[in-house]
Amino acid sequence: MAPDGLLYYGQICAWTLARGHARSGARIAIAACLGGPAAFDKAISGFASVYADQNERDYAGLGDAFSVGRVTAAQVG
Repeated sequence: MAPDGLLYYGQICAWTLARGHARSGARIAIAACLGGPAAFDKAISGFASVYADQNERDYAGLGDAFSVGRVTAAQVG
């Protein structure tokens, strides 16, 4: 998939997921779980940090697999 197409696909997926949650009938419960703006910001930044660390581990694992021939790769573009 081309980078522009992947970006568009990600945006559509995010919008669809957000709309599904917002229309689930549990808007009040979701808002209560989020807390105030500071709590939400802290939760999102914590998740992003943990996710970034996992992404780095996954990327390193892919590099290791490539270096020993378990996977192959081709440069596109």
